[in-house]
Amino acid sequence: MVFLASDYHKIIELLSDFKHCASHDLIEPLRKISSFSSRLREVYGKNLGEQQKVYLNAIERSSLKMKKYIDDLARFAMIAKVEIEFESIDLEEIFAKVLETLSAEIEKNEAKITIESPHTLISVWQQLKEIFEHIISNSLHSKKENAPLTIHITSQITADGFLETHIKDSGVGFDEKYINKIFKPFQRLHRHQLDEKSGLGLAICKLIVVRLGGNISAKSSPDKGATFTVRLPLEPVNKK
Repeated sequence: MVFLASDYHKIIELLSDFKHCASHDLIEPLRKISSFSSRLREVYGKNLGEQQKVYLNAIERSSLKMKKYIDDLARFAMIAKVEIEFESIDLEEIFAKVLETLSAEIEKNEAKITIESPHTLISVWQQLKEIFEHIISNSLHSKKENAPLTIHITSQITADGFLETHIKDSGVGFDEKYINKIFKPFQRLHRHQLDEKSGLGLAICKLIVVRLGGNISAKSSPDKGATFTVRLPLEPVNKK
């Protein structure tokens, strides 16, 4: 999928007022739903019947899911406005921090992750961490049933001054006919992600990578895993 600079600016323009909307018009009623649900459980929990508990649990799960949507949308809307500071970054240190953050997911999925990325680049620490955290988390959610999951990460420096990082997993994969959709908002590669992910992770990755002057792509086929490639300049290109 080709993601043009003009597309990037259109997205930023469309989302320019979203943060205010998310923090006021959406968050406040959701906060009330969550607060009154908790209050109902505290005051009447012992007297609730089984069916009433089912209803209350559904309300609380839906509230948490909606908050995840809103938080990710707000993050998506703010990416281009966050001030960025470039610094020299050891990619292996980034991955070490990502694996620490995702340790619970890694343990839950019994994933084996190997990393061969002994390279440095001038970029933005927090945004690189966010890119790879989303991609690896997506791979963790692609685990085949009753099969081990492996994720192998490698990187290489290209002749034109870019660092290409490949994240290859042994998960369920996906049909490449959907390749033009996976980096768009609200798209999910796997059905079991419906309750766990907002569908914005890869869209956030795409927006960050483009802002940094790079690109992201994917290759896959059903039941044969997927490989995501993140291509970033070794030195800053876009400083806005």
